[in-house]
This record gives sequence, C-alpha cells and structure tokens, in this order.
Amino acid sequence: MRKPDYFFILALPRSRTAWLSNWFTTETSYCSHDPSRFCKGPQDLKKLLHKGDSYGPWEGLEYEVSPKRDYYGSADSVNGWWFESLLRLYPHAKFALINRDINEVQASCERIFGDPCDKELDALVSIHDDLRSRDDIKVVDFDSLNHPGVLQDLQRWLTPGIEFDFGRFELLNSIEMVLNPSKYLHNVQ
Repeated sequence: MRKPDYFFILALPRSRTAWLSNWFTTETSYCSHDPSRFCKGPQDLKKLLHKGDSYGPWEGLEYEVSPKRDYYGSADSVNGWWFESLLRLYPHAKFALINRDINEVQASCERIFGDPCDKELDALVSIHDDLRSRDDIKVVDFDSLNHPGVLQDLQRWLTPGIEFDFGRFELLNSIEMVLNPSKYLHNVQ
C-alpha cells in the first residue's frame, strides 16, 4: 500500500494561499487552506488533512484502509512558525515559500482586517528570511504565480505525479479570492 506524500506552502497572509489550496486540490491531491485555525499544533495536521477521507482516524504511521489521495498539503501562513516541527513530523515532505513584499501584505491586511499586523508580519518575515536559502524549500515570487510556467514548476515540485491542467489554470487564474475576515477576527462586524 502506497503512503501519500505531504507538502506545505509557507507564505505571509494575503499571499494567495486560498487560491493555491484550490489549485492543489484535485482528485488525487488535497490542500487545506489555513488548517491551523482548527489545530492545537502541527501534530494535529495529519488527522485534519485526512478528515475528508472515508476511513477512520490516523493511527500512528499505518492507515486503516488505503488513503484516497496521493498528496496532502497545507497552504497556511502558520506553516512558517511550525516549520521545524513539520520537518520532524513529515521528514519527506516538500516545502514551498511564497515570497511577497511585506509592504503589499501590510497594505492588504490594513484594507481587509483594519490592522497592518506589523509585529506578527515582521516576526514571520524573519523566519522566512532564515528559510529562503535552504535547498529543500522552493521559493516562488508572489507576482509570478499568475504565469502558467511558474505554477507548473511549483506543481512539479510539490505534486510531481499530477499533470498540469492549463484549462483549469486559466479558469482559476480568472478568479479573485477574498475571504471573510470575520472568520479570523472576532471583533470584525
């Protein structure tokens, strides 16, 4: 029985993680957007990522039945905070870092959430700076994600067994996703 491969997308908030989670969810892969909202820590991710599959809870390293998909992933800005733990828990996982200008992120956070989140973003940028030079993390510029060749290269890195679908890319690339901030902030009306 083949065990699935795992991948993690690290990014600042407002860096297309919702879009990427949609792109990387197919018949043979599942990518959760911001699953950290439902986890106490990275150790809870595996059970959450498999929750949609039709088998019982994750038990150690064995499945009760075959996994439904070949790849499971997470697109979440918290993945940067959790990187060392994710590396320990998923030693064969693939990692990608979406690099977006912090000034753009702060402006987007201010516009959407009413707060530029300076302190949190500065700390996360520092983590990303440390990770950016690693050979086992693919770094992709935010501004290039709308180019099919760049996304195709990212897909080859994270989910190499899945064929690139240009038609689906064109469809998803025409959609602008903005999440409801009230899901994340309790004081937003």
